[in-house]
Amino acid sequence: MEYDSFVLISNSRSGHSFVARNIYSWYGDITMQNPLYCNAENIRPDFLKKAQVWTYGTENAKIKRQRKTVDYSKHILIGLVSRDYLNWMASYIKITDNPDDWKGVDFSFLTGTWLSIAKEYYGETNYLPEAVKIKYEKFRDDQSYRKEICKRVGGNFNDELLEKVAPFGGGSSFDSLDYDGRASQMKTDERYKQIIGTEFEEYYWKMYNSNPEALEFYKTKCPGSSVG
Repeated sequence: MEYDSFVLISNSRSGHSFVARNIYSWYGDITMQNPLYCNAENIRPDFLKKAQVWTYGTENAKIKRQRKTVDYSKHILIGLVSRDYLNWMASYIKITDNPDDWKGVDFSFLTGTWLSIAKEYYGETNYLPEAVKIKYEKFRDDQSYRKEICKRVGGNFNDELLEKVAPFGGGSSFDSLDYDGRASQMKTDERYKQIIGTEFEEYYWKMYNSNPEALEFYKTKCPGSSVG
C-alpha cells in the first residue's frame, strides 16, 4: 500500500534526515519538499496534503502530545525514529558552532523528548501502536532491516542514497557534508567520545546530567547502549 503522507516522529539530530531521504528514494522522487522540523503545535493536517510522501521531524514534542495534534487518517503512516542516547546528545550539542549558545538552556526538556520517544520505541508506552518503529543505527547498518521497513512504508527498495549525507541543517553536526558520497565512513557511533576535550564538553555533561530518569532508562532498558 502506498500512503498519501508519512509522518516521521523523532528528535532533531536523531538520524531522521538520513531515514527520510532513503524513504523518499523508495518512492522514486527526492525532489519533494525538505523534511519540516517543527514543534507539535505547528503540525497542521493541511501540511500533510502537500506531497505523496511527506516527512516530519518533530523537535521538542512529546509523543503523547503528538498523538493529539497530528490528523491521522488511513492514508497516513507513522514512523518513529530512535537513536542511541549518548551519541544523540553529543550530536545535538554540536548542532551549533558556538558553545555559548547553550548558556542557560534547560536541557531536561530536550532529554525528556528523547525519553518520550525511547519509551514508545521500546514499548514502555503505546500511544502510537500503528507506528513503524525505526532504530537509526540498525537502519544505517543492516540492509535486510531497511528492506523490512520498505515493506511497511511502501515504494521500491533501493540503497541509492545510503552513502549520501542529508544536507538539511548543514549535514552532520560533526562532519558537515565532508563525507557526502561515503557516509558509512562517518563515526556516528563515537560522537559521545569525540565531543570530549572540545569546547562543547561542558554542555554535553550538563545535558547528560539533566535528566536522571532518561539516563537510567537508557542504561537499563536500551539494548546495546554505549558505555555511560
